[in-house]
Amino acid sequence: MKKLHLLVFYIFFIGFFCYFLTSCTPKPVRFLAQDACIVQKGMSAQKVIALIGKPDAKTKDGTIWFYYKKETHFWQHIPILNHFLPKERLWALEIDFSNNKVEKVSYYLKKGPE
Repeated sequence: MKKLHLLVFYIFFIGFFCYFLTSCTPKPVRFLAQDACIVQKGMSAQKVIALIGKPDAKTKDGTIWFYYKKETHFWQHIPILNHFLPKERLWALEIDFSNNKVEKVSYYLKKGPE
């Protein structure tokens, strides 16, 4: 009976340890500066999707696509510190299309609310 309890404990411990290790993996990171270099003038919309994925937002007519990366810090969730330390920043990649071909690619930093 004691061996059974020990076996259950080991199985639980190994399962918990594996769960803990997988929960520590970081979220996928988006490199918009690199994506901006990959996209070339004259590329089709399908080629852009194949290279960097679907856009986060589009204009109503679909001629301008936006990709975003929000940079936040842990102190932004602390009530007093968030007033004195830097705010979140929003990186944006804007792709303008004309006749279903890339016309212009813009990469810029848009500061968050002050």
